[in-house]
Amino acid sequence: MKIIGTVVLDREFHECADGSNLIAAENLFRQCFWSAYISRLGYMGKLNQRKIRWIIREMDRGKSSSSIASVQRVSQRRVQQLYKQYKNTGEIPVLQKCGRKKLELTANEESIILDAYEEYKVNALALEKVIDRYYKMHIPHNRIHQVLKTNDKAKSEPNKQKQRKWVRYERKHSLSLVHVDWHEHGDIQVIAYLDDASRKILAAGEFDSANIENGIRILGKAVKEVEFYGPIRALLSDNGSEFSSQWKHKKEGSTGVFQKHLEQYGIKHITTSVNHPQTNGKLEKWFDLYERRRDEFDTLDGFIGWYNDKRPHASLDFENAETPSEAFTRKLRPEDVFHVMVNLFKW
Repeated sequence: MKIIGTVVLDREFHECADGSNLIAAENLFRQCFWSAYISRLGYMGKLNQRKIRWIIREMDRGKSSSSIASVQRVSQRRVQQLYKQYKNTGEIPVLQKCGRKKLELTANEESIILDAYEEYKVNALALEKVIDRYYKMHIPHNRIHQVLKTNDKAKSEPNKQKQRKWVRYERKHSLSLVHVDWHEHGDIQVIAYLDDASRKILAAGEFDSANIENGIRILGKAVKEVEFYGPIRALLSDNGSEFSSQWKHKKEGSTGVFQKHLEQYGIKHITTSVNHPQTNGKLEKWFDLYERRRDEFDTLDGFIGWYNDKRPHASLDFENAETPSEAFTRKLRPEDVFHVMVNLFKW
């Protein structure tokens, strides 16, 4: 067969296309070669209810199925099927929805979703991973979200549906770098020490005022919290007076109170660039979570326990619902792992 433009030349077609059989030959051409012609166009038309009504109307007017198929870019056979169905039933054919039917959640699955939410208090995306890991069952997060919305546990957030772009900067090992900052929550001043690699909160406190004394107190708590695993190598803070040396100390070449305690613990002090708070963005993100979820817990320790040990973190091994506490031990330096073994077995 040879195709030139939209004309099909075929030996058998011309043999039967004499004067007496011209109509039969034309029908043979349309029935046998129309589908091939449509495929050469590179696409088929997509029908909807408006187009189907038009097809039925044109067929009732006596138009040929081939000419209608040509306009709608579908096969002649499809036009004939639709019109036959219309003649048999007297009703305009209705397109069926594509794909398999949506499966309804069972009462057991819905119960698992709500139980898991009450225990882990995370969104649908994280809850999907939690249920995969701890309940050995896969329920898509979209369906989980619908259950949570139905039970007033979640709401639609269009801004979170947009794709976000970011570049992640993080240390490879736990205790390589710890972030510290203060945050104002109503009348309460909150300070937190967060491990960069694992996102684990090492220590935090709530006070009436943000000052050096309270910062040092929680620093000691953080150091004691991790002494079983190893030392904190570096601490990143902003240039606030709660952390940095007084200007007079800098001029005199002396060290501030906070820096003296860091030296005592063998911790290197790193400050963020001036007017560049994004450097401490990981902790800012945690404070955002604090604002949204802190009031759900009776105590700060309860909130931190949930964050460290229950809530899967999207920046960690999210597919396996990894928590900051799990990531903290996974990302320890080899020498810190040895340090743990020494402490564990009293070598």
